[in-house]
Amino acid sequence: DVLLSFDGKPIANDGTIAFRKHERVAFSWLVAQKFYGEPAEFTVLRDGQVLDLKVEDFHPEVPLVPVHIFGRVHESPSYMIVAGLVFTTLNVPFLRSEFGEEWSSEAPVEIVQRVLHHRAEAKGDELVMMTQVLAHDLTVGYEDLENMLLQTVNGTPIRNLQQVVDCIEGCTSEYVRFGFLDNFALVLRRGDVDKATAEALEQHNIPAATSPDLRSEAARPAERE
Repeated sequence: DVLLSFDGKPIANDGTIAFRKHERVAFSWLVAQKFYGEPAEFTVLRDGQVLDLKVEDFHPEVPLVPVHIFGRVHESPSYMIVAGLVFTTLNVPFLRSEFGEEWSSEAPVEIVQRVLHHRAEAKGDELVMMTQVLAHDLTVGYEDLENMLLQTVNGTPIRNLQQVVDCIEGCTSEYVRFGFLDNFALVLRRGDVDKATAEALEQHNIPAATSPDLRSEAARPAERE
């Protein structure tokens, strides 16, 4: 789309609007005057047609990688363990704990790029990372894998950690295939996953396979005392 006007103010080719006499400012000035919840009207050129559109309400930009985890119902980090694979959501406190205050230069480039330049397309979008692999017979040979961005589960693009939980619980195929960045894949036999998860929790003295914010009602009775 080519933005032609905002709230009735024509936007020039250089992205400016008329301000005071003989003065122009960037059209973003108009956007900055809006309060959250206010509507806005704008005109765009799309595929050769001029369209009048309306945004019903402005709302804060949703970060793909949160700068903190305060203000959530559960302020402890979200996590999920699958047969020793430990998944969590990517956030800046995690990056600081893993790579230090200079995480922007110490963390893998592909992660830093997503933190600095990517935005959530919808509320609830987040990046899921496999932080480590706990020792277990089912994951022998994978112990050195860490801090890998999860892209898909059985071919389904992953939008958040809750979706990973749902994909695993709803999996009816023989294998669970985790697709990571750079075309790396890790495959587990579905029939072995539940037993291996319980054994990994017991071996490493972890009380539950998921954090409270992800735990389904069906999973609660299965938690260890």
